[in-house]
Amino acid sequence: MEAHRPSEDFPHLEALPPAIALLLQQGINVHFSDPETAEQRFLAAQALDPEALEPYRCLAKHYNRQRKFTEAARVTKDWLTVAARQGELPEDWRNWQPARDRLQDSSYRNALMALKAFSFIHLRQGDTATSAQALEVLQAMDPEDGIGASVVAALLPDAAAA
Repeated sequence: MEAHRPSEDFPHLEALPPAIALLLQQGINVHFSDPETAEQRFLAAQALDPEALEPYRCLAKHYNRQRKFTEAARVTKDWLTVAARQGELPEDWRNWQPARDRLQDSSYRNALMALKAFSFIHLRQGDTATSAQALEVLQAMDPEDGIGASVVAALLPDAAAA
């Protein structure tokens, strides 16, 4: 029997080192049936390479689905910090400035995706002011909405009035 490769079921993990990709795949596979094991796998993947962004994404989604918003907020803040550094953006997202010429740059886009997740988790926590502020920055950074800020914006309580 041929060994199962992580990229067969989760092609977005293909670019990661095999050990990290395998841990993430294992966590994804048991997320609903065994949330504790999923969390352990995601944390183990993150420990292998704290600069890899995909473990942060998996952990944030996991904690969100488990309604563990405090943990999700912590992870998205850490994700945002690492993504900003990799995208050569200021550590404080409030100081980010649009750079339309960078919209195709993967490190820049990864930072924008982390900001979207940060905004979403703050919305889930009931912190609509921080969520809206992050979305405002994201929308300025990505005016064509390639990252999908409009999806989170539509969930804001006053979105109907805007």
